[in-house]
Amino acid sequence: MNALGLSKSFRFFGVLDFGFDYEEQTDSQAIRGPNVTVMVPIFNQGQPRIARSQAALRRAERRLEAKAVEIRSTVRKLQARMENKRQIARYYQSELLPERIAILNAMLLQYNAMISGAFDLFIAKRDEADAERNYVEAARD
Repeated sequence: MNALGLSKSFRFFGVLDFGFDYEEQTDSQAIRGPNVTVMVPIFNQGQPRIARSQAALRRAERRLEAKAVEIRSTVRKLQARMENKRQIARYYQSELLPERIAILNAMLLQYNAMISGAFDLFIAKRDEADAERNYVEAARD
């Protein structure tokens, strides 16, 4: 933005050159003195410089807009992922864990009544432990 403003402000000031000249004439005289060169902008009033600065500014603005869109997209994606993880944790907490505990208690009653075997009780306990572990992982995520 600053470069564009400077290009517009100084478009009428071309090359300004200071120097010192030394020239020998054919009659053995030497001319010495200061030299000032000023470019008068009749045809070239700095339009290419201004156009280049405007293009650079537009390019920077487009990069900024693209970065903002990318950040918003990433935030939306992460927010949806977080909400999904939260729903999974709620499902484990409200439905799956109580169901597994009820199944384990029913299986324990059947084992105590000698209706089912020890392996069935172990399978029910394993399923309940898996559900608890999955709930802890889901709550962590």
